[in-house]
Amino acid sequence: MKNKKFSLLTIFPIILVIALSIGIVANLFDSANPNSISIVLFISLIMLLTWFFTKDKSFLTENSIRIITYSTILLILLIQIIVIAYFKASVYHDPFRVFSQAELLSRNSFDWSRFTYFYRYPNNVSLAFLMSLWLRVSNIFSISTNISLNILSIILIDSFILMMLKTVRKKSKNDALFIFLTLFFLIGPFSYSYYLQVFYSDLPSMYILLLTFIVLDNWNTLNKIRRYLYGILLFFAILIGQLIKPNLVVFVVAIAIVLLFEFKNNKTLTRQIMIPLSIICIGIFAAFPVGSEIKTITHFSNNARYEMPSSNWIWMSYKPTGHGTYNGADIKKMNSLPDEKARQKYFAPHLIERIKKLGFSGVIKLWVVKAGILLDTRTIPKSYTGGFIEVPHIYAKFQDFVSILESMFYRASFVFIYMISIMTLLTSLKTKEYLNSPINILAIVLAVGYIAFHTLVWETESRYGQVLFPILIFMDTHLSLSQTIKIMNKNVIVMWSTCGLIIVSLFSFFKPLGVSIPVFLVKRQLLLQHRAANYQRNTSRNSIN
Repeated sequence: MKNKKFSLLTIFPIILVIALSIGIVANLFDSANPNSISIVLFISLIMLLTWFFTKDKSFLTENSIRIITYSTILLILLIQIIVIAYFKASVYHDPFRVFSQAELLSRNSFDWSRFTYFYRYPNNVSLAFLMSLWLRVSNIFSISTNISLNILSIILIDSFILMMLKTVRKKSKNDALFIFLTLFFLIGPFSYSYYLQVFYSDLPSMYILLLTFIVLDNWNTLNKIRRYLYGILLFFAILIGQLIKPNLVVFVVAIAIVLLFEFKNNKTLTRQIMIPLSIICIGIFAAFPVGSEIKTITHFSNNARYEMPSSNWIWMSYKPTGHGTYNGADIKKMNSLPDEKARQKYFAPHLIERIKKLGFSGVIKLWVVKAGILLDTRTIPKSYTGGFIEVPHIYAKFQDFVSILESMFYRASFVFIYMISIMTLLTSLKTKEYLNSPINILAIVLAVGYIAFHTLVWETESRYGQVLFPILIFMDTHLSLSQTIKIMNKNVIVMWSTCGLIIVSLFSFFKPLGVSIPVFLVKRQLLLQHRAANYQRNTSRNSIN
C-alpha cells in the first residue's frame, strides 16, 4: 500500500516536468520576433552551463553575501525611483478601475455606479477596499494616489527580493543560484516594469506565497512566542491573499492531497506543520465572511443584472476558436442575457456543446496551448500598460533596443528557471528526496494545482503563471541537486549544450535581430494620470504586447 501511494504521488512531479517543458517552448518562440529564439536560447544555455559547473562550489563569504544583498537592494531602489520619476506608465483596464475606486473609498465616497465593472466582477471589491486603507494613510501626508501605490509596490518588490535572496542563501548555500537571482532582479524588468508601475493583485500574491513557504519551512525552529506571532502573520497574509486572488483556494486542495498521502507515511513531520497548515485553511475560509463584511462596509451591493457567474470563465476557456483566454465576444454574449440566473442557465448546455465541437484531440491541444500561455512571460513587463510610457527624449533613441533586450532576458531567465526545476524534479524522482518533507511535496502539488486550475478549468493568462516563480525557487532551493551529476551524464549535457550554443550562434550571425520600432505619440491616457508631456509607445511587430 505504501508503494502504491508513493507511485500515485509521483504523478505530480511528472506533470510538473511536462508543464514546465511546455513553458520552455512557449518562452523560446515569439511569433512577433522569430529571430529572438536563437538569442533567448543562447542566454539560457549560458546560464544553465554556468550554474551546472558552479552550483556545488562556494566562492562567496557570508560577509560578501551581505554586502551584495544590501547593495543590490539599494541599487534597485535607486533605479526604481528614477523609473517612477522619469518613466511614468499609463495604467489600463482592471487596475485602473480598481485604484480609481480605491481613491474614492479612501475619501469616504461609496459611489459604485460610475461604471458597471464591479457589478460584473465583484471579487475586486475587496482589493479596492484594501488599497483604500493604504491610500487613507498616504492622504494624511498629501501623497498622490500614483506615488502612494508606487511606494507600496517598492515596499513589496524590495522586501520580496530580500526574502528570496536570504532564503536561497540560507537553505541551499548555492552561490550560483544566489548570483543568478541577484542579477535577475537587478538588471531584468521584474523590479522596474509591471510590478513597479501597476499595482494589482499579482505581486501581493507572489509575496504571500513566498512568505507562506518561509513560515512553513521555519515553523519547527520557532519558539512558542514566535509561533504565535508567525501564526497571526500567516493568518492575515492568507486572508488577504484569498480576498485579492480567489484562486488561492487551490492551496486547500493541495494541503488535502499532501495530508492524504503523507499523514500515515510521515506522521512526525506532518504533525509538526499541522498548525500552520490549519491556519492556512482557516485564513482561506475566513475570507468569505470577511469579503461579505467588506461589501457591507463599503456599501456595495451585488447587481444580478450585470454579475458574471463563475461558470462564465469555464465556458469562455473552452471556446473552439479561442486559446482559453479572456474573450470579448463571449463577454458580450453574456452581457446580452438579462441577469446572472439566465447566464448560469446558459452555461451548462453550451459548455458541453463546445467540448463536443473540440473533440478529444481538440481539448488536449487546447490544454497544451493554455499551459503554454500560462507559463509564457513575454507580455509580463507590459501588462496593463500596453507599452504606453513617458520617456526622456534621450532615452527614446534606444528605447526600442532596450525593450527587446529586457523581454529576451526575462524569457531566457524563466527558460533557465524551468530548466533547473525540471532537473531538480527528475533528480528527486530518482532519489525520492522530495518524499522526505511534506513541505516539498506541498510545493510541487501546489504548483501542479495552479497549472491544472488555469489549464483544465479556468481561463488562462501569462500573469496567472507568475505565482509559480516563488514556488519553483523554493523547490529548487530545498531539493538538493548534489546527485545530479551522478544521475545525469555530465559529458552528454556539456556536449549537447555546446552544440546548441554553436548552432544558435551561427543562426544569430546569419539572421540578425531586427530592432527597428516606430514610436507614436499617445497623449490622452497619460495626461489623465500623470499630466505628462511626452508619450511613447512601442507598436511594431517587434514590441512585446
